Amino acid sequence: MNSRKKISTVISSLENIIPLQAYLQSHLLPYIESNIDSFLVRHINNIAVQLHVNSLKELLEAPVNNADLAKNILQWGRENYNLRAFKALQAMIWEEGFQNKELLAPVCQDNMKQFTQWQFQDIKIYIYSRQAIQAQKGILLHTEAGELSELISGYFDLRSGSKTESDSYLILADELGEDVSCIMYVTPYVKEADAAYRSGVNVVLIDHLHQINSVKPYVVVPDVRGIRVG
Repeated sequence: MNSRKKISTVISSLENIIPLQAYLQSHLLPYIESNIDSFLVRHINNIAVQLHVNSLKELLEAPVNNADLAKNILQWGRENYNLRAFKALQAMIWEEGFQNKELLAPVCQDNMKQFTQWQFQDIKIYIYSRQAIQAQKGILLHTEAGELSELISGYFDLRSGSKTESDSYLILADELGEDVSCIMYVTPYVKEADAAYRSGVNVVLIDHLHQINSVKPYVVVPDVRGIRVG
């Protein structure tokens, strides 16, 4: 990480706060499986829901009914498809679970101390995730540690571009009104780290399992607590 200016902004993957992949498999995807059919029936007259439903049906080669669509949504969830309408519909279903207090996200407690310290240092923290912004907000508002949204200055999703494309990080910098040299991107994913580095953003790769064997042109640490800013 070759900082030319003081870091004023940290952009983080949601996974640095929530063990997202485990939470998806244990709670979020099973919740969709249990509720997708009734959700589509109950919201048949909801304009926003039907807009996403129709967009997804158009992606399928043959005409489908809601039962067929539900099967496809479950499959897309298992395969982590990055379809915007799918992500939006998924977030709407989870929102009901959050509101009904059926979904409560686990938290990477040790990492939270670092995020709190950054906030104390007047460093703004943003989340950039494949999950829709509505889902990100819902997850961080409903965690085992309470509401964590007060730590976050803003959210980005795939509407800002793919996380594995370097131009996406230039878009984020432009939206934030920040020079790339003042931004640090923190992620556990190598392809994202490589893309962000190519954009000129400062990069820290979190290697939880110590699996990175090759030399990287950016900082690699075992967890968020190993990051030094300033």
